[in-house]
Order: sequence, then structure tokens, then C-alpha cells
Amino acid sequence: MRHRLGFIKPQSETTLANHSQTVRQQLLASGADPDEVAADLHRHIEEELRV
Repeated sequence: MRHRLGFIKPQSETTLANHSQTVRQQLLASGADPDEVAADLHRHIEEELRV
């Protein structure tokens, strides 16, 4: 799942996407569900931005 982040520069978004792919692979290797981790992270970020 990839979301367009309108508040960061395209180069930064590319860097973030690359980092996310690396972390996703590490999560898979550890036995974690990367989609669940990503959903939790997005939820936490959205909650923080609402404050």
C-alpha cells in the first residue's frame, strides 16, 4: 500500500518508499505481518496529526 504524501518533496517520498521496502522485508523475515505494522503506524501518525 503506497500513499502519496503531498506535504513532502518527491525525492523524500522516494527515500521513504525505499526505506519502507527494506523495513517490510525485515518484518517478513522476523515473522511479523508488515501490512499490520504499516496500518498501526499510519493510525498512530494520523492520531498525532489530529492533536
